[in-house]
Amino acid sequence: LNMVDMNQLKKRWTDPILSKALNFIDEKIGKNQEVLVHCNQGRSRSPGIALLFLAKRRGEISDASYREAKEEFRELYPGYSPGTGVGSYLRNHWNELE
Repeated sequence: LNMVDMNQLKKRWTDPILSKALNFIDEKIGKNQEVLVHCNQGRSRSPGIALLFLAKRRGEISDASYREAKEEFRELYPGYSPGTGVGSYLRNHWNELE
């Protein structure tokens, strides 16, 4: 999936990408397969998807708010440094994402 981290991510494009990514991860892990989620530098897009998966699909970190999820996720992956696009998108749409 090609997800560019721009200053403003459009909901109509980003929601389907995130949903498809999370469904794919769920499917593969459900079949006991390993999944590699990656992006160019591993600081924003791919960790953002991993954060979303752990919070919304697995309940392994808080899903009460993006802020709480981000704090808990940074304990697992200190390199998480969301760009203005992914970070803003997750913060602004957190309650709508599944």
